[in-house]
Order: sequence, then C-alpha cells, then structure tokens
Amino acid sequence: MKVRIFNAFWNNSRDGLCLFDKDLNFLDINRFALRDMHKRKENVLRKNILEVFPYLKESGRFKRYKKVIKTGKPYVAELPNPCKKDSQIYVFAFKVLDGLGMIVSDVTKFHAYKTDLSNSYELLRSLSFHNQVLREEEAKRIAREIHDELAPTLTTFKMDLFWFLSWLRTGGIVDPAVGAKISAMTNLVDRTISSTRKICSELRPALLDDLGLLDALEWQVNEYRKSSGLQCRLRVSCDGMEFSPDLSSCIFRVFQEAFTNIVRHARATKAFISLSKIRSKNMLRLNIRDNGRGILPGEISSPKSFGLIGMKERLSPYGGRLKISGFPGKGTAITVSIPLTGSPSQNGCGYGKNSNSR
Repeated sequence: MKVRIFNAFWNNSRDGLCLFDKDLNFLDINRFALRDMHKRKENVLRKNILEVFPYLKESGRFKRYKKVIKTGKPYVAELPNPCKKDSQIYVFAFKVLDGLGMIVSDVTKFHAYKTDLSNSYELLRSLSFHNQVLREEEAKRIAREIHDELAPTLTTFKMDLFWFLSWLRTGGIVDPAVGAKISAMTNLVDRTISSTRKICSELRPALLDDLGLLDALEWQVNEYRKSSGLQCRLRVSCDGMEFSPDLSSCIFRVFQEAFTNIVRHARATKAFISLSKIRSKNMLRLNIRDNGRGILPGEISSPKSFGLIGMKERLSPYGGRLKISGFPGKGTAITVSIPLTGSPSQNGCGYGKNSNSR
C-alpha cells in the first residue's frame, strides 16, 4: 500500500524528482523532470549528473551536492532553468541514505508575481511619498493664508472694537450692558486669534520653514511641556548639519507622532529626546524615550497602529528605520535611524550652520 502511494506521488508530482547514489549517479527520475529535460529515462539512469549537466562542475553546484551527502545539510537555491529559456527553478537537495534526493520546482510564475508585487509596492511607496510632500505643501499654503489673511483681519476687528468703545465713552456714560457685550466680543476675538495661531502651528510651524528643524523641535518640545505637563528634555548634536525641507518635515512629523502617542497612551511623566549624528555608522539618529507603561508587542505589530505605520512610511524614502521597544512599567524607547550618503542631495542633508545642545 505504502509503495503504491509513493509510486503514485513519484509519477504524478508536478515537481521534478531525482534520486542519486553517493557518487551522484542517477538512480531514478520522475516523468516531470524527464519532460523538462527533454530526455528519455533509459538515457539518464546510471549516468553521472555531470554527464547530463556538465555545467554543474563550473558553477560549483556539483561540490555543493557532494557536501550535502557528506554533511547531511540541505542545499536550497533559486536559479535560471537550464532546460527552458526565461524560466526559474527552485532546487531543494537533501541527503537520502548514502545518496542524494532532489526536488526541482518551476517557480517562473511565482517569480514573475513576486517581481510584479515588488514593483507595485515600490510604486505605492513612491506615490505615498509624493502624497506626503503634496500634503505638506498644501498645509504650508493653508497655514500661510490663515496667518496672512485671517489673523490680521481678526486683529483689525479687535482694534475696531476698542475704537468703538472709546468713541462711546467720549459721548458720555456707556450702558453697562453694551460695555459688557463689547468686552465679551473682544475676549472672543482673542480666543479666535489664539485658536488661529494654534491651527497654523499644527498645520505647519512657521519656525520649521523660517529657522529650520532644530529650532522647530525646541519650540515643539516647549509647547508639549506646557500643554501636557511632561518633564521634557531635548538634546541636539548634529555637527553643524542642515536639513532639506523634505527631510526636516519627515523628522519633525515622526517626532510629533511619537510624542502624540506618549501623551495619549504612555501615562508617562518624563520624556527625553535626542537628535544626533552617529559618526561611526554615518547616520542620523533620533531617540525618544519615556517612563510610561511601556508599549506592548501586540500594539507595535497591530495593523490598526496607523501612527506607527505612517512613521515607517515617512522614513522609507530616506532608507530610514524605526525601532520600537517596550519595557513593561518602565517606558518605551523609539529609535529612528536615517543613513547619510556621500551626496547631500541623496538624503536631504547638508553641512553648515547651527548645531548645539538644547
């Protein structure tokens, strides 16, 4: 029964199956392999593998197959199919008794699917990066328009209210209800101006464009310190580096997302942020640590952790990596690493003014 089952598998398998003795002479070969090789069984059996495939000696695979027999460690490879043009095969060689067994699978379609999938993924990443740049430009434009149009209008309106109140007072006693109403309107304008500034800052901090990444980070840390009550400390050491607008936006947005997660989820009281150049590895590194509850492994890998996914996508065009480590009851550590290439234009980094500890 077992022999019949094995024979059925051997003859009907859609993979090429071969058996060799210890000297790599063919002991048996199935129909699929023979069809792929365009050979008859009687012309293959008892022949050495080098008689059938002489190129194996030059390629070094003959030695690898002998090593499998000697050590028992399998050999796996994906290779061009020597018997069929423009096709790929997957070879799995393993020890059988004193000889060798081999499974050869045609993976041409799988290889094509994998290539298409890889190309599609790269296209989507490029599109994602393009959309990020467009969103940043649109946010910058809207923030500028609000700052240049709405803020001055509100300030003028507030001045008009003061003028109107002064004009009423020159005419005599002002009705208390009217004075209270104008005062309430003035307070409302003040709150609206404050909200407008906050919206502009959230859309695109002017410091990021006017003074650069380092000052924008310092400003944002101070804002978080005031709004959240966290004890925040920032240290910057970048050896006089300057950053392109795109890379500045990337680092700043990753920092914002990380700190937002700390405020919302970490239940932390302290946070430490550092941005530095690692000379030994020629890379830029952003470290963010807190003393909160510690992120869980399931939260890191969750498909619903859109903030973390967005951080990775932002870093991808620059070859950046994101590492997140959670320590239960002790906090979370986030490490962002961005390689620096020889050409500043390739990674958006330049060398020039301002770098210090803050």
